[in-house]
Amino acid sequence: MQLSMVSAYFLAGLEKILIGKMSWLEPNNIRVHIQNHQTIFGLWLSEYDFICVGIGLVGILFEILFPIIVLFQEFRWIFLSLGVIFHLGNFLVLGVGAVFHPWILLYVIWFENITLKQSKS
Repeated sequence: MQLSMVSAYFLAGLEKILIGKMSWLEPNNIRVHIQNHQTIFGLWLSEYDFICVGIGLVGILFEILFPIIVLFQEFRWIFLSLGVIFHLGNFLVLGVGAVFHPWILLYVIWFENITLKQSKS
């Protein structure tokens, strides 16, 4: 299950890079997505080019770097926290998902390994 989740995030980021190329670093790319979804917070953010570029860049970096969670357990809490922020941001900016997005709920699959490792110490 963990590898499936890692693959989903990684492939979503890779798709953005391969299909969208550099368009994800242009403010109008994110701005169009925001304007299609019409959330109050998103529309306010879309007025600022640097925020639109930042949203695209941070989103892709999060997705592409997510496999680090498998290789380095000490980074799991960082990526899981960023994942919560990522999905809450999608909800607030784009109106996509819900406050308790199913992907956030799936993060529970990472806790067993962390707990077992800590209890063996």
